Order: sequence, then structure tokens, then C-alpha cells
Amino acid sequence: MASRDTLTETGKIARGLSGREPLLLLILAVGSALALILMDATPLIINFVYPVLALSSTLIVWAVIFVRSANLFIRRADERDWKQSVLPGFLLVTSILIFFNVFSFLRGCNYLGGALRFAVTRSYYEHQVSLLPRDGRPRLAVFNWGGMIWSSRGVVYDESDEIALPLGQQSADWNARARSGELGCGNWDARRLSSHFYLVVFPC
Repeated sequence: MASRDTLTETGKIARGLSGREPLLLLILAVGSALALILMDATPLIINFVYPVLALSSTLIVWAVIFVRSANLFIRRADERDWKQSVLPGFLLVTSILIFFNVFSFLRGCNYLGGALRFAVTRSYYEHQVSLLPRDGRPRLAVFNWGGMIWSSRGVVYDESDEIALPLGQQSADWNARARSGELGCGNWDARRLSSHFYLVVFPC
């Protein structure tokens, strides 16, 4: 009798853990994305080890989420428990999308991390821009955060917003002023932060 009660209690515990697992997987998914964003907001991003660890850890986390959510979804579907299959199904589809768009996912986290870093220190950049000479031309300034030999990133203030135009459509005056700095490398990736500020990845 006691052994039967023990088995019943064990079964209840197992079902309880199984019922909470989708929520734990969701927390893992959100937590991993937040961790990437927060790390992207620090100087760690310029260390070569970080991008490698970010990619590998992202793949491992989402592989776990894929395997467990697929298992839970199939089990719930087999039991025709459609209500309990919604979250595992959502995580399963999301994990598949992440695998096929992992670099876009990392790029998105990179942008959000850079935007967070800029938001925290925005007053510094606004002060530096206020010190730029006003000579009748749109002001342009580059604040490089550093990086590796082949790539770096930082904030660019471009009062003309020409940096947002496709490469090659900038004016001759803009190119002349940009040529001496990181923008002279060409093929940059600029994404708007706020007003005339841009988060830019330089290929040099």
C-alpha cells in the first residue's frame, strides 16, 4: 500500500515538473537573450572570445529548448491536451527560426546592447557634439568603441543623416570629411539610435 502511494506521489511530482518545464524553458530563452544584450552593452564585445562564446552558447541554449519543447509538444499533442501544447509549440517554432536566423538574432541583440550602452552615456556624446565647431556645414563626429583588427563599432553623430543613405550616395563634401576616419573604410553598417546618432559597425 505504501509503495503504491509512493508511486502515485512520484507520478504527481513528475507531472508537476513536466507542467512547469515549458515556463522554465521560456525563462531560459528570455534570460539568454537578455544576457547577450547586457554583454553587448559592455566592452566585452570587442574581445574576440566573446563573439565565439556568444554564438556557441546561443546554439547550445536553443538546442536544449528545441529538444525539450519538441518532446513536450509531441507528448501534449498525443494526449490531445491542446491548451498545454501552446507554449511548447511556440518555443519549438521559435527555436527553429533562431537556428535558421542565428546571425540575425545575434545582430539584433548586438544592436539592443549598443543602444543600451548609448542610452546610459548619451549625455557624454551630446556634450561632445555641442563642442564641435559650427562652420555652416552639418556636423559629423565618430566615437569609436574599439574592436578587432578587421572590425570595430561605435557611435556616429551625423547632422546631415547622409550615413543612413546607401553607400555611394553621400555628397562629395560628406565623403571628404569622412575619409580621414573609420568611415573612410567604406561598407559600414549604420543603424539609427536617436535623432542624428547612429550605431555603426566599421569594417576596419
